[in-house]
Amino acid sequence: MIRKQKWRYKYGRQITPYRIGKLKIKTPNRFKTKINYNKLSKKLLPTFKRKGIKHPYKKWKKFKLSDLFYIVTGDYHSLDKLESGKIPIVSCATSDNGIVGFFDIPEKYTHSNTLTITCDGTYAVTSRYHNYKFSTYDNVATLIPKKSIGKSTLLFIGAMVNIGRWRYSYGRKCYREKMENLCVFLPIDRKGNIDELIINKNIEFPS
Repeated sequence: MIRKQKWRYKYGRQITPYRIGKLKIKTPNRFKTKINYNKLSKKLLPTFKRKGIKHPYKKWKKFKLSDLFYIVTGDYHSLDKLESGKIPIVSCATSDNGIVGFFDIPEKYTHSNTLTITCDGTYAVTSRYHNYKFSTYDNVATLIPKKSIGKSTLLFIGAMVNIGRWRYSYGRKCYREKMENLCVFLPIDRKGNIDELIINKNIEFPS
């Protein structure tokens, strides 16, 4: 019923909380109809009870990214002085896995087979996996594992980061200091370690 009146506020007319409070709508008992809305609403309710889904992960634990990774930001702010080459540079761009070009980058400024997280941009805190040698802008963080982490676990962690990126919408930035306290929930084994075995069993890679 509110949507039916949205035509009143076209052409840039704003609606404030005060004007919303003055908005008048018809309630069902004022409709000129023979429909019994109480009976209708009951028909729209589910006729079966939803059964709980058995999740393969029994126990979860919250991990800070800084507990699992060294978090380093990129070394490049501008690409104007770089020569073209074979190493991709990852930015906050939303397409092509964030890659904006290929340049001649010294070995010490490259990483491979790990995750990046955007610090700002249209979709801040977007995690991507790179199974190739790459470098990054200074507004992209690279996650360097503190100990060996399998590919499926890295992808799982990236997915968990992306699930929570809505917290950084509307221009909120997330630079390294804040990112170090960013947390993800991961399945654990009896010893409290990340259960990489069960993650690997439940992530399928394309052949």
